[in-house]
Amino acid sequence: MGNAEAMKRFPGQPYGDPAELNTSGPLRKLLGKGSPCGGLFADFLELFGTSLEVLEANGDFALRLFSSPWCRRLDAASRDLCATSDNAAAIRSGRWHCLNDCLRIGRSSMDAGEPADSPCAGGIRILAVPVRSEGRVVGSFVFGYGDPPQDEKDLRRVAERYGLSVDELRGLAKRHPFTPPPLLAVARSHLTTLARLAGDVVERWRAAEGARKSADEFRALFESSPDALVVTDQSGAIVRVTSQTESLFGYSPSEIVGQPVEVLLPERFRGSHLEHRARYSSDPRVRPMGRQVELYGRRKNGDEIPVAISLSPIRIDGEILVAAAIRDMTERKRAEAALRVAEEKYRTLVEQTPAITYILQPGWPPVLSYISPQVASLGFGAEEFLRDPDLWFRQVHPEDRAWVRAEAELCRSTGKRFRAEYRFETRAGRIVWLHNDASLARDEAGVPLFVQGLIFDVTEQKRAEERLRRALEKAEEADRLKSEFLANISHEVRTPLNVITGFASLIDEHLQEIGDHSHDELLEGLRGSSKRLLDTIHGLLDLASIETGAFSPTPKRIELSSFLQEQIDRLAPAARGKGLSLDLEVEESGAEVTFDPYCLTRVLENLLDNAIKFTERGGVTVRIHRDEGGALCLSVRDTGVGIDPSYARHLFERFSQEESGHTRHFEGAGIGLALVKRYVEMNQAEISFQSEKGRGSTFRIRFAVAPVASLDSPG
Repeated sequence: MGNAEAMKRFPGQPYGDPAELNTSGPLRKLLGKGSPCGGLFADFLELFGTSLEVLEANGDFALRLFSSPWCRRLDAASRDLCATSDNAAAIRSGRWHCLNDCLRIGRSSMDAGEPADSPCAGGIRILAVPVRSEGRVVGSFVFGYGDPPQDEKDLRRVAERYGLSVDELRGLAKRHPFTPPPLLAVARSHLTTLARLAGDVVERWRAAEGARKSADEFRALFESSPDALVVTDQSGAIVRVTSQTESLFGYSPSEIVGQPVEVLLPERFRGSHLEHRARYSSDPRVRPMGRQVELYGRRKNGDEIPVAISLSPIRIDGEILVAAAIRDMTERKRAEAALRVAEEKYRTLVEQTPAITYILQPGWPPVLSYISPQVASLGFGAEEFLRDPDLWFRQVHPEDRAWVRAEAELCRSTGKRFRAEYRFETRAGRIVWLHNDASLARDEAGVPLFVQGLIFDVTEQKRAEERLRRALEKAEEADRLKSEFLANISHEVRTPLNVITGFASLIDEHLQEIGDHSHDELLEGLRGSSKRLLDTIHGLLDLASIETGAFSPTPKRIELSSFLQEQIDRLAPAARGKGLSLDLEVEESGAEVTFDPYCLTRVLENLLDNAIKFTERGGVTVRIHRDEGGALCLSVRDTGVGIDPSYARHLFERFSQEESGHTRHFEGAGIGLALVKRYVEMNQAEISFQSEKGRGSTFRIRFAVAPVASLDSPG
């Protein structure tokens, strides 16, 4: 009789079955509702008892059956005392007397590991027998037996405890069937047997569950492999495959299971594979196949694919099976072929490069994995450095060795780029200069891969730099001596020239006093030539002072328009003498600049003198204004001959003139504009020009803005 039929014979209570609170216990799964064991318990109750409970080791109920109206009524009455619809709360309340007695006596038997027999609050007795499985208690069978009390005093005590009337209990007790004592003895014996059988069932169930779980885990593990897995028996027949096998070879499991494993091999390998399989069967162990040969598989459509195979023996039920993990190597083979091509291209490129190329592994101690053949230029073979990486540092010049080693180690350990030039001793003992440039390569995750570097022999470059340095020092020394010479010779010339000019002035005064004008033209030429020579000497002296560092400006605040007017008034006679206009345009009234007065005077003298000298008609205009950026500017514009574009880049060079030789039209030593540029730049200003040949030129000075508080006041 099944458990469902037993439930019809002994239906549950309207408040539900506490066994439903148990969802995971082994006895609940084996003996509860839906189990055929329930029918066996129902038969047992009909013959011997009043109630039967099955407890788990943790106290949860696995089964509750009532065959006696007495037990059913008392259980319902005590359940009503709990005043809750929740069975779990009712159990915790302690007022569910029938259930609590079963729990108490059942737990007592499980704790002691022996049967426990005790009276209950309902006036009958309870026998609890522990259930053992694999040497430990997993539960208890709790059996209610015996006749209800007939004595009025006992009936009244039960009625008071359960909240029932004595009359109802008396009627239930009279209708209770009498159970002979010999039958109860048989029931006790049978209950012990049932407990032992239940323990055996639990043990077998756990073993079956363990086997099922292991099988499920094995199946999941088997299917989770990224490789195709093929399991064969000792005859070589395929007994199991994974879904990856179907994806790789194209066979469904129904097509391939039972077939010889050779069906997955190209025909040319099938004969030799039988021999290999026989040898493996004699010594089955975990190992890869084809260490020295290329392995291939054959798909259902006949295509061949490169594969890698690993073999593992599996023992199941005394039989040795062989599991073959098969990996498709097609993409790897393609990648390897592409890598070989790339490596060959790289090697060809490296070995045709004049630089020495090397690759250093990032670990410690550092291992040199490659150095190009160009290292032979230093007298060593590549294999020498591969065997002994420290040989390189031993050949570095002793004065450079420590810092070179430290910088190279910093590159290897932290990734800081190593770029250095140092001395190196070749095998022949020659000292050469090397330029070493190395960096640490990393993968996408930032893990160091290797240090790659290039080494160039820069010995000739170093020698050229040294020759250039010495030549530059000589040129600078010659330039300094020339400037000193100019200063000295200018001083020597200026002194007697001042005497000549002075005597010429005295002679002129004397002749004017006596009214002799026959020598006026001669004396005027003498004064003009002397002035020209003095101006040239002053320019040479200023240029020499600037270039030797003897001159430094003293900036002051200058009111620009009045300062310019003074210079214009002084040069106006020269302009009028050529019929030229000389005008001042002031667009920024009261503008002040920060400039050395001497420098500004010399700048204006040179710019205005040149403008007058190179202008035959028209005039010269001096303008104070601001440029597009708001900076204060001074412009000198003329309508003279202009400047040829081909000469423009030489305009501010010293001793440079657009026309040279004895046929030139204009006088000058070619130092005026060179001095102008230096005067302007020494005062943090800028000079620029625009010119059109035949139409004139404009020179513009853009003044810097400086704090007034840091400068001397005017005057």
